[in-house]
Amino acid sequence: MLIDKTLYPSIIGFGAAVLAGIGFMLWGGAPAHYPAINAGAFGMGIALLFWVRPPASDGGATRIGLSAALMLFLPLIMGPNLDGIRRWIGLGPVQLHAAMLLLPSLLALLPRLDPKAQSLAVLFAAIAIAAQPDRASALALLGGAVGLALIQRNRWAGASVAIALLSVAATFMRADPLGPVPFVESVLPDAWVMSPLLAIILALTLIAAIALPARQGSEMWPLAGALAGFAIASFIGAYPTPLIGYGAAPIIGLALGLAMSKPRSPALA
Repeated sequence: MLIDKTLYPSIIGFGAAVLAGIGFMLWGGAPAHYPAINAGAFGMGIALLFWVRPPASDGGATRIGLSAALMLFLPLIMGPNLDGIRRWIGLGPVQLHAAMLLLPSLLALLPRLDPKAQSLAVLFAAIAIAAQPDRASALALLGGAVGLALIQRNRWAGASVAIALLSVAATFMRADPLGPVPFVESVLPDAWVMSPLLAIILALTLIAAIALPARQGSEMWPLAGALAGFAIASFIGAYPTPLIGYGAAPIIGLALGLAMSKPRSPALA
C-alpha cells in the first residue's frame, strides 16, 4: 500500500523536524545511540505509513480509539516508576513514552467516533494521564480536544474539552520531581546556546510539523493540536520536545497518527 499524496506535506514537515533533531544531536555531541534510535524510529515510521491502513468502518475506528485510550493505563500497571511518575511502557531495555506513542492515533481517529464514544475515549485518556501524572500529555489531550471542538461544535465535543481541562488541572496539583535530560528536554534553549541559527532551524521545522497537517484539512486538527500541546509543554517544564529531541515514541506515534489519517478510499498514489 503506497502513501496517499495528500499526506506528503505532513510527511515532509515530519521528516524535516526529525532530521533537524538528528543534526542537532550530532552537532551537540549527544550519545551515539540517540541519533541512531531516532533515525531507526523514523525509518519504522515511514514503513508504518506505507503499510498501516486506517480502519475501514467507523465502528473499527471506535474500537481502535477506545483501545488506545485504555492502553494509556499500561504504565500504571507495568511501567517503570521514577519518583512516583509512571509514564512509560517498559519493553525490556526499551521504554516508550505511552502518551506520545498512543495519543496521536487516538486523536487522529476522534472525529470518526460517535460523539458519546469521543467523550468516553477522552475520559479514559484523561484519567490515565492524570494518574501517571503527565502534564505534557494532558496539554496534548487538551489540544486534541480543542481541535475536535473546532470541527464538531456540539455539547459532546465541549464535554471532551472540559474533561481534558480537568486532566490538565489534576497534573498541576502534583509536583513533577523529574529534571531535564539533555537532548530530550529543553532542546530549543540548549540549541540556542550552541547556535541561534540551529535553534531557529529546529523551531521552524517543529512548527512545520504542526502546521502542515493542520493546513491539510479540519479532520487533522486534533492530531495537530496534540503535537502542539506536547511542544508547548516542553517550554513550561522538563518534558520531552517532540520530534526534534531524542525519543522514539513521538516519532512512531506521529507516523501512526498520520497513517490513521489516510483517506479510506482505495485510490492511493
